[in-house]
Amino acid sequence: MKKKVQMKKMAGVFLALAILGIGLFPPGNVYAAANQAPDADPVVVVLDPGHGGHDQGARYKWGGKTYKEKQLNLAIAKACKTELEKYAGVKVYMTRSSDRFVTLGNRVNFAKSRKADLFVAIHNNASLKKTDHGACVYYPNSGYKEEVGSEGKMAAASIQKQLVALGLKNNGILYRNSAVGSRYPDKSKADYYAVIKRSKYAGFPGLIVEHAYVSNHDDSTTFLNGNDRLKRLGVADATGIAEYFDLILDQVPVLQTPAVNADESVTLAWNTVQGVDYYRIYRRIVGTKTYVCLEETEETGYTDTGVRPGTSYEYTVCGCHVGYQKDSCTKIAQAVQITVTGENVNIQSAQKNQN
Repeated sequence: MKKKVQMKKMAGVFLALAILGIGLFPPGNVYAAANQAPDADPVVVVLDPGHGGHDQGARYKWGGKTYKEKQLNLAIAKACKTELEKYAGVKVYMTRSSDRFVTLGNRVNFAKSRKADLFVAIHNNASLKKTDHGACVYYPNSGYKEEVGSEGKMAAASIQKQLVALGLKNNGILYRNSAVGSRYPDKSKADYYAVIKRSKYAGFPGLIVEHAYVSNHDDSTTFLNGNDRLKRLGVADATGIAEYFDLILDQVPVLQTPAVNADESVTLAWNTVQGVDYYRIYRRIVGTKTYVCLEETEETGYTDTGVRPGTSYEYTVCGCHVGYQKDSCTKIAQAVQITVTGENVNIQSAQKNQN
Protein backbone atom coordinates (compact mmCIF):
# COMPACT_ATOMS: atom_id res chain seq x y z
CA MET A 1 0.00 0.00 0.00
CA LYS A 2 1.21 3.52 -0.69
CA LYS A 3 2.01 5.88 2.14
CA LYS A 4 -0.19 8.90 2.80
CA VAL A 5 0.39 11.79 0.48
CA GLN A 6 1.63 14.78 2.46
CA MET A 7 1.06 17.58 -0.06
CA LYS A 8 -1.18 18.32 -3.00
CA LYS A 9 0.33 18.38 -6.46
CA MET A 10 0.85 21.96 -7.54
CA ALA A 11 0.26 23.52 -10.94
CA GLY A 12 3.34 23.90 -13.03
CA VAL A 13 5.29 21.07 -11.42
CA PHE A 14 6.09 19.62 -14.81
CA LEU A 15 7.59 21.45 -17.82
CA ALA A 16 5.97 20.95 -21.22
CA LEU A 17 8.07 19.41 -23.96
CA ALA A 18 7.14 20.18 -27.56
CA ILE A 19 7.68 17.25 -29.88
CA LEU A 20 6.42 17.88 -33.41
CA GLY A 21 3.96 20.34 -31.94
CA ILE A 22 2.55 17.80 -29.47
CA GLY A 23 2.94 18.65 -25.79
CA LEU A 24 4.26 15.76 -23.73
CA PHE A 25 3.22 16.48 -20.15
CA PRO A 26 4.41 14.64 -18.13
CA PRO A 27 6.63 12.45 -20.37
CA GLY A 28 4.93 9.26 -21.48
CA ASN A 29 1.55 10.03 -19.93
CA VAL A 30 -0.74 8.93 -22.73
CA TYR A 31 -3.92 6.96 -23.14
CA ALA A 32 -5.64 5.53 -26.15
CA ALA A 33 -9.21 6.79 -26.22
CA ALA A 34 -11.32 9.67 -25.01
CA ASN A 35 -13.58 7.44 -22.93
CA GLN A 36 -10.74 5.76 -21.03
CA ALA A 37 -9.68 7.26 -17.72
CA PRO A 38 -5.87 7.43 -17.35
CA ASP A 39 -6.02 5.54 -14.05
CA ALA A 40 -3.59 2.66 -14.47
CA ASP A 41 -3.49 1.76 -10.80
CA PRO A 42 -6.91 2.03 -9.13
CA VAL A 43 -7.75 0.94 -5.60
CA VAL A 44 -8.94 -2.68 -5.76
CA VAL A 45 -11.63 -3.79 -3.31
CA VAL A 46 -12.83 -7.40 -3.19
CA LEU A 47 -16.22 -7.95 -1.55
CA ASP A 48 -16.88 -11.42 -0.22
CA PRO A 49 -20.56 -12.28 0.42
CA GLY A 50 -20.31 -14.92 3.13
CA HIS A 51 -21.69 -18.46 2.80
CA GLY A 52 -23.63 -19.49 -0.34
CA GLY A 53 -24.85 -22.67 -1.98
CA HIS A 54 -25.21 -25.50 0.51
CA ASP A 55 -23.62 -23.28 3.18
CA GLN A 56 -26.73 -21.47 4.41
CA GLY A 57 -25.23 -19.45 7.23
CA ALA A 58 -27.60 -18.36 10.00
CA ARG A 59 -31.37 -18.82 9.46
CA TYR A 60 -34.12 -17.43 11.66
CA LYS A 61 -37.84 -16.79 11.23
CA TRP A 62 -39.47 -13.63 12.52
CA GLY A 63 -43.08 -12.68 11.87
CA GLY A 64 -43.52 -15.48 9.38
CA LYS A 65 -40.48 -14.42 7.32
CA THR A 66 -37.30 -16.49 7.13
CA TYR A 67 -34.05 -14.51 7.18
CA LYS A 68 -31.31 -16.46 5.39
CA GLU A 69 -27.85 -15.11 5.96
CA LYS A 70 -26.41 -16.24 2.62
CA GLN A 71 -29.10 -14.22 0.80
CA LEU A 72 -28.74 -11.19 3.07
CA ASN A 73 -24.97 -11.16 2.62
CA LEU A 74 -25.24 -11.26 -1.15
CA ALA A 75 -27.80 -8.45 -1.29
CA ILE A 76 -25.68 -6.21 0.94
CA ALA A 77 -22.54 -6.92 -1.08
CA LYS A 78 -24.27 -6.11 -4.38
CA ALA A 79 -25.53 -2.81 -2.96
CA CYS A 80 -22.05 -2.03 -1.67
CA LYS A 81 -20.50 -2.70 -5.07
CA THR A 82 -23.04 -0.51 -6.86
CA GLU A 83 -22.45 2.37 -4.46
CA LEU A 84 -18.68 2.05 -4.34
CA GLU A 85 -18.45 2.15 -8.13
CA LYS A 86 -19.85 5.68 -8.02
CA TYR A 87 -16.42 6.78 -6.79
CA ALA A 88 -13.36 7.56 -8.90
CA GLY A 89 -10.24 5.41 -8.97
CA VAL A 90 -11.68 2.18 -7.58
CA LYS A 91 -12.21 -1.28 -9.03
CA VAL A 92 -14.64 -3.60 -7.22
CA TYR A 93 -14.87 -7.38 -7.50
CA MET A 94 -17.06 -9.94 -5.76
CA THR A 95 -16.07 -13.49 -4.85
CA ARG A 96 -19.57 -14.62 -5.75
CA SER A 97 -22.49 -12.87 -7.43
CA SER A 98 -24.98 -15.72 -7.15
CA ASP A 99 -26.06 -18.40 -4.70
CA ARG A 100 -23.03 -20.66 -4.98
CA PHE A 101 -20.51 -22.11 -2.57
CA VAL A 102 -16.93 -20.82 -2.53
CA THR A 103 -14.26 -22.20 -0.21
CA LEU A 104 -12.52 -19.84 2.17
CA GLY A 105 -9.21 -20.45 0.44
CA ASN A 106 -10.63 -19.70 -3.00
CA ARG A 107 -12.21 -16.48 -1.74
CA VAL A 108 -8.83 -15.09 -0.71
CA ASN A 109 -7.06 -16.60 -3.72
CA PHE A 110 -9.50 -14.72 -5.93
CA ALA A 111 -8.71 -11.48 -4.10
CA LYS A 112 -4.99 -12.13 -4.46
CA SER A 113 -5.37 -12.78 -8.19
CA ARG A 114 -7.09 -9.41 -8.54
CA LYS A 115 -4.27 -7.68 -6.60
CA ALA A 116 -6.63 -6.56 -3.86
CA ASP A 117 -5.89 -3.60 -1.63
CA LEU A 118 -8.72 -4.58 0.72
CA PHE A 119 -10.79 -7.74 1.25
CA VAL A 120 -14.17 -7.28 2.91
CA ALA A 121 -16.21 -10.32 3.97
CA ILE A 122 -19.91 -9.46 4.25
CA HIS A 123 -21.73 -11.31 7.03
CA ASN A 124 -24.56 -11.12 9.54
CA ASN A 125 -24.24 -12.40 13.08
CA ALA A 126 -26.12 -14.95 15.17
CA SER A 127 -26.10 -15.92 18.85
CA LEU A 128 -27.80 -18.37 21.16
CA LYS A 129 -28.74 -15.30 23.20
CA LYS A 130 -31.54 -13.68 21.25
CA THR A 131 -30.93 -10.42 23.07
CA ASP A 132 -27.53 -9.99 21.40
CA HIS A 133 -27.70 -7.33 18.70
CA GLY A 134 -25.63 -4.73 16.88
CA ALA A 135 -22.75 -4.49 14.42
CA CYS A 136 -19.01 -5.11 14.66
CA VAL A 137 -16.06 -5.41 12.28
CA TYR A 138 -13.16 -7.84 12.70
CA TYR A 139 -9.71 -6.76 11.50
CA PRO A 140 -6.20 -8.34 11.51
CA ASN A 141 -4.15 -8.36 14.70
CA SER A 142 -0.90 -6.37 14.96
CA GLY A 143 1.40 -9.39 14.96
CA TYR A 144 3.21 -10.29 11.71
CA LYS A 145 2.99 -7.73 8.89
CA GLU A 146 2.07 -5.01 11.36
CA GLU A 147 1.17 -2.54 8.62
CA VAL A 148 -1.57 -4.88 7.37
CA GLY A 149 -3.10 -4.91 10.86
CA SER A 150 -2.85 -1.14 11.14
CA GLU A 151 -4.48 -0.54 7.76
CA GLY A 152 -7.19 -3.08 8.53
CA LYS A 153 -7.97 -1.43 11.84
CA MET A 154 -8.44 1.97 10.18
CA ALA A 155 -10.65 0.51 7.46
CA ALA A 156 -12.70 -1.37 10.05
CA ALA A 157 -13.25 1.79 12.10
CA SER A 158 -14.37 3.70 9.01
CA ILE A 159 -16.98 1.07 8.11
CA GLN A 160 -18.17 0.63 11.69
CA LYS A 161 -18.76 4.37 12.03
CA GLN A 162 -21.16 4.28 9.08
CA LEU A 163 -23.07 1.25 10.38
CA VAL A 164 -23.51 2.80 13.81
CA ALA A 165 -24.82 5.96 12.13
CA LEU A 166 -27.70 3.84 10.80
CA GLY A 167 -28.76 3.07 14.37
CA LEU A 168 -27.09 -0.29 14.92
CA LYS A 169 -25.65 -0.91 18.36
CA ASN A 170 -21.91 -0.27 18.40
CA ASN A 171 -20.20 -3.55 19.28
CA GLY A 172 -16.87 -2.09 18.22
CA ILE A 173 -14.02 -3.13 15.99
CA LEU A 174 -12.33 -6.32 17.12
CA TYR A 175 -9.51 -8.72 16.40
CA ARG A 176 -9.48 -12.37 17.42
CA ASN A 177 -6.41 -14.53 17.88
CA SER A 178 -6.18 -18.22 17.18
CA ALA A 179 -7.93 -20.39 19.77
CA VAL A 180 -5.48 -23.27 19.30
CA GLY A 181 -2.20 -21.39 19.63
CA SER A 182 -1.39 -21.10 15.93
CA ARG A 183 1.54 -18.79 15.14
CA TYR A 184 2.72 -16.72 12.23
CA PRO A 185 6.26 -17.20 10.85
CA ASP A 186 7.57 -14.52 13.24
CA LYS A 187 6.13 -16.53 16.19
CA SER A 188 3.40 -13.97 16.88
CA LYS A 189 -0.14 -15.19 17.52
CA ALA A 190 -2.05 -15.97 14.35
CA ASP A 191 -5.46 -14.53 13.56
CA TYR A 192 -8.44 -16.78 14.26
CA TYR A 193 -10.50 -16.22 11.12
CA ALA A 194 -9.24 -17.97 7.99
CA VAL A 195 -9.99 -15.16 5.52
CA ILE A 196 -8.25 -12.58 7.72
CA LYS A 197 -5.25 -14.86 8.22
CA ARG A 198 -4.98 -15.79 4.56
CA SER A 199 -5.36 -12.17 3.50
CA LYS A 200 -2.51 -11.17 5.78
CA TYR A 201 -0.28 -13.79 4.20
CA ALA A 202 -1.29 -12.41 0.80
CA GLY A 203 -0.28 -8.91 1.88
CA PHE A 204 -3.57 -7.03 2.20
CA PRO A 205 -6.03 -6.41 5.06
CA GLY A 206 -8.97 -8.76 5.38
CA LEU A 207 -12.08 -7.66 7.27
CA ILE A 208 -15.25 -9.41 8.40
CA VAL A 209 -18.25 -7.10 8.73
CA GLU A 210 -21.00 -8.46 10.99
CA HIS A 211 -23.85 -6.14 10.11
CA ALA A 212 -26.64 -7.24 12.40
CA TYR A 213 -27.92 -10.27 14.31
CA VAL A 214 -30.20 -12.55 12.33
CA SER A 215 -30.98 -14.16 15.69
CA ASN A 216 -32.36 -10.89 17.10
CA HIS A 217 -35.92 -9.84 16.30
CA ASP A 218 -35.28 -6.08 16.29
CA ASP A 219 -32.09 -6.26 14.24
CA SER A 220 -33.74 -8.51 11.66
CA THR A 221 -36.97 -6.57 11.27
CA THR A 222 -35.36 -3.13 11.47
CA PHE A 223 -32.18 -3.57 9.41
CA LEU A 224 -32.54 -6.77 7.36
CA ASN A 225 -36.20 -6.68 6.34
CA GLY A 226 -36.40 -5.76 2.66
CA ASN A 227 -34.16 -4.63 -0.19
CA ASP A 228 -34.21 -0.96 0.79
CA ARG A 229 -32.86 -1.70 4.26
CA LEU A 230 -30.24 -4.09 2.96
CA LYS A 231 -29.21 -1.43 0.45
CA ARG A 232 -28.67 1.03 3.31
CA LEU A 233 -26.22 -1.40 4.88
CA GLY A 234 -24.36 -1.82 1.58
CA VAL A 235 -24.20 1.94 1.08
CA ALA A 236 -22.85 2.33 4.63
CA ASP A 237 -20.10 -0.19 3.88
CA ALA A 238 -19.22 1.59 0.63
CA THR A 239 -19.15 4.99 2.30
CA GLY A 240 -16.81 3.68 4.99
CA ILE A 241 -14.50 2.12 2.41
CA ALA A 242 -14.51 5.30 0.31
CA GLU A 243 -13.66 7.42 3.35
CA TYR A 244 -10.83 5.08 4.31
CA PHE A 245 -9.26 5.34 0.86
CA ASP A 246 -10.21 9.05 0.61
CA LEU A 247 -12.06 8.56 -2.68
CA ILE A 248 -14.18 11.19 -4.40
CA LEU A 249 -17.39 10.74 -6.35
CA ASP A 250 -16.76 10.13 -10.03
CA GLN A 251 -18.10 13.34 -11.57
CA VAL A 252 -17.43 14.15 -15.21
CA PRO A 253 -15.91 17.58 -15.94
CA VAL A 254 -17.70 19.66 -18.57
CA LEU A 255 -15.26 21.09 -21.10
CA GLN A 256 -16.39 24.23 -22.91
CA THR A 257 -15.81 24.82 -26.61
CA PRO A 258 -12.17 25.94 -27.02
CA ALA A 259 -11.36 29.42 -28.28
CA VAL A 260 -8.63 30.17 -30.83
CA ASN A 261 -6.77 33.34 -29.88
CA ALA A 262 -5.20 35.95 -32.19
CA ASP A 263 -1.76 34.40 -31.64
CA GLU A 264 -3.20 31.00 -32.71
CA SER A 265 -3.01 29.57 -29.17
CA VAL A 266 -6.05 27.66 -27.91
CA THR A 267 -7.76 28.52 -24.61
CA LEU A 268 -9.71 25.87 -22.71
CA ALA A 269 -12.09 26.19 -19.76
CA TRP A 270 -14.11 23.74 -17.69
CA ASN A 271 -16.24 23.60 -14.54
CA THR A 272 -15.00 23.02 -10.99
CA VAL A 273 -15.38 19.40 -9.85
CA GLN A 274 -15.96 18.90 -6.13
CA GLY A 275 -13.14 17.13 -4.32
CA VAL A 276 -10.65 17.44 -7.18
CA ASP A 277 -7.13 18.61 -6.32
CA TYR A 278 -5.87 19.17 -9.86
CA TYR A 279 -6.83 18.55 -13.47
CA ARG A 280 -5.12 16.86 -16.41
CA ILE A 281 -5.57 18.26 -19.90
CA TYR A 282 -5.20 15.89 -22.86
CA ARG A 283 -4.92 16.57 -26.59
CA ARG A 284 -4.66 14.62 -29.79
CA ILE A 285 -4.60 15.50 -33.47
CA VAL A 286 -7.90 14.57 -35.11
CA GLY A 287 -7.49 11.25 -36.88
CA THR A 288 -4.83 9.89 -34.53
CA LYS A 289 -5.51 7.35 -31.79
CA THR A 290 -3.45 8.53 -28.85
CA TYR A 291 -4.08 11.42 -26.49
CA VAL A 292 -1.08 13.06 -24.79
CA CYS A 293 -1.17 14.82 -21.44
CA LEU A 294 -0.37 18.52 -21.88
CA GLU A 295 -0.60 19.85 -18.35
CA GLU A 296 -1.54 19.22 -14.74
CA THR A 297 -3.04 22.30 -13.12
CA GLU A 298 -5.16 23.35 -10.17
CA GLU A 299 -6.88 25.94 -12.35
CA THR A 300 -10.06 25.40 -14.38
CA GLY A 301 -8.54 26.80 -17.56
CA TYR A 302 -5.47 26.34 -19.73
CA THR A 303 -3.97 27.97 -22.83
CA ASP A 304 -2.25 25.65 -25.29
CA THR A 305 0.53 27.44 -27.18
CA GLY A 306 1.94 24.32 -28.83
CA VAL A 307 -0.55 23.93 -31.65
CA ARG A 308 0.24 24.00 -35.36
CA PRO A 309 -1.71 26.11 -37.85
CA GLY A 310 -3.94 24.25 -40.26
CA THR A 311 -4.41 21.38 -37.80
CA SER A 312 -7.54 20.06 -36.07
CA TYR A 313 -7.27 18.97 -32.45
CA GLU A 314 -9.43 17.20 -29.89
CA TYR A 315 -9.15 18.08 -26.20
CA THR A 316 -10.41 16.42 -23.06
CA VAL A 317 -9.85 16.82 -19.33
CA CYS A 318 -10.22 14.79 -16.14
CA GLY A 319 -10.09 15.70 -12.46
CA CYS A 320 -7.55 14.12 -10.12
CA HIS A 321 -7.62 13.64 -6.37
CA VAL A 322 -4.63 13.03 -4.10
CA GLY A 323 -5.87 10.21 -1.87
CA TYR A 324 -4.35 8.83 1.30
CA GLN A 325 -3.65 5.47 -0.32
CA LYS A 326 -3.65 6.14 -4.06
CA ASP A 327 -4.39 9.05 -6.38
CA SER A 328 -7.58 8.74 -8.40
CA CYS A 329 -8.97 10.34 -11.54
CA THR A 330 -12.55 11.14 -12.48
CA LYS A 331 -14.16 10.12 -15.73
CA ILE A 332 -12.95 11.83 -18.85
CA ALA A 333 -14.85 14.85 -20.14
CA GLN A 334 -16.52 14.54 -23.51
CA ALA A 335 -13.92 15.50 -26.10
CA VAL A 336 -14.24 18.85 -27.90
CA GLN A 337 -12.72 19.66 -31.29
CA ILE A 338 -11.15 22.83 -32.66
CA THR A 339 -9.33 23.65 -35.88
CA VAL A 340 -6.44 26.11 -35.89
CA THR A 341 -6.89 27.77 -39.30
CA GLY A 342 -3.48 29.38 -39.50
CA GLU A 343 -4.82 32.57 -41.16
CA ASN A 344 -3.27 34.92 -38.60
CA VAL A 345 0.02 33.05 -38.72
CA ASN A 346 0.12 33.25 -42.51
CA ILE A 347 -0.54 37.02 -42.48
CA GLN A 348 2.16 37.60 -39.87
CA SER A 349 4.60 35.49 -41.87
CA ALA A 350 3.87 37.45 -45.07
CA GLN A 351 4.41 40.79 -43.35
CA LYS A 352 7.68 39.54 -41.92
CA ASN A 353 8.90 38.46 -45.37
CA GLN A 354 8.07 41.89 -46.90
CA ASN A 355 10.20 43.55 -44.27
